[in-house]
Amino acid sequence: EADCMSRPVSPVVCDGPGCGKQKQEANRWWLIGQHGAVMIVVAAGSEDFDARYIVFDFCGRECALKFISEQMGKVATK
Repeated sequence: EADCMSRPVSPVVCDGPGCGKQKQEANRWWLIGQHGAVMIVVAAGSEDFDARYIVFDFCGRECALKFISEQMGKVATK
């Protein structure tokens, strides 16, 4: 069984470019797990990722998509 990365209890802050919104108890957020060039997008609640993944939190679809677009731009310029 793979080791799972534990998530911080609080405060969780949006990793979307230029956002920084703090998660509230009722908010529904998205998570992106990144390991090298591999990215996995999941709805919050599926919080256990293999320990190899760096996990990012997003307050909504727009922030998650901005992050994905930014990462794709980095790959395209290599």
